[in-house]
Amino acid sequence: MIDNNFELTKVLGRGGSSKVFLAKDNEEKLVAIKTMRKDKKYSQAAVETLVKRESEMLENLDGHPNIIRWIGSKVDGTLAIGDK
Repeated sequence: MIDNNFELTKVLGRGGSSKVFLAKDNEEKLVAIKTMRKDKKYSQAAVETLVKRESEMLENLDGHPNIIRWIGSKVDGTLAIGDK
């Protein structure tokens, strides 16, 4: 559970610096949640920079037919990606 709002159900993918999970929100809607990998031991400043950069990119791509809707992000390294 993340913030008592999202129940993680399975890993959808892994990358060099993150993992993406399938999750359900409190209303049972499916979302994808991307988290920074703790084992990479990024500094808090690095995490904030990476999350800010990706959040800005996703905001700019909002409405693109091949990109799912971005819900929001937190500086702890989590991004919530919603269904279309």
